Amino acid sequence: MCYTAPSGHAALEILATESIDLALVAIMIPGMTGLSLAQHLRELHLDVAVIFVTAVDNLNVAMNHIKSEGYDYMVKPVSKKRLLQSVEEALRRHTTIVEESAYSLRRRLKRVVKPVSEC
Repeated sequence: MCYTAPSGHAALEILATESIDLALVAIMIPGMTGLSLAQHLRELHLDVAVIFVTAVDNLNVAMNHIKSEGYDYMVKPVSKKRLLQSVEEALRRHTTIVEESAYSLRRRLKRVVKPVSEC
């Protein structure tokens, strides 16, 4: 499923009820910054992959966004090929994170929950 939002607050309303794996976020959006939206995304969905797509062509801005919340930072105009490569890689990373998290949770659960035969 794909969702679009005209503002940061509209995006947060969608995310209050919907789960996502990946977000394409602009740096300059109505109502808040893209970085602020990405931080809210992380609070709601810890493992979401964030790709910033922007007209802001500034290396310092790019590095700060990637270090803090993003997977990638692309300057418009973005080629279809470049966008698809970034999305595919981000979703691969997302899948790996989810699988590792599930494995870790299962291991912890096995240590905490006694087998039925021991009860």
